[in-house]
Amino acid sequence: MRMIAAIAALTGSAAGAAQPVPEGIHSLAERAELCGMTADTVPELEARLAAQLLPLPGNERFTAYEDRQNFRVWTFTTSAHAAHPAVACRTATARPEGGSNLAMEISCFSTRENCDALYREFEALNARTLEGLGVE
Repeated sequence: MRMIAAIAALTGSAAGAAQPVPEGIHSLAERAELCGMTADTVPELEARLAAQLLPLPGNERFTAYEDRQNFRVWTFTTSAHAAHPAVACRTATARPEGGSNLAMEISCFSTRENCDALYREFEALNARTLEGLGVE
């Protein structure tokens, strides 16, 4: 539960350092497919999840929902974020050697530059969260 609370805190703002961004987070179509969920648009996915999950504190750039059953936090950009529309699904997973990890999937429908920046932002936030939990 501590991991989910820490993931939930990731709706804050952080600038990420330039690092490689995997292919596949940017799409010209608006079909969102991640973490076993599919929707024709990001707003459709958010509406579906908002009806089922607990909302978390957000800010002007993000809204988030907690899926306790799957140890997962869904974070959606708002129109105030340059990468909008985009969604990140972050799942807490156990490492075989002990400790925890954050698995992350992002579906972003902005420019490649904006989507890459969003990915780096989440990577930096994930690293800070794991560090705060004492996970290397």
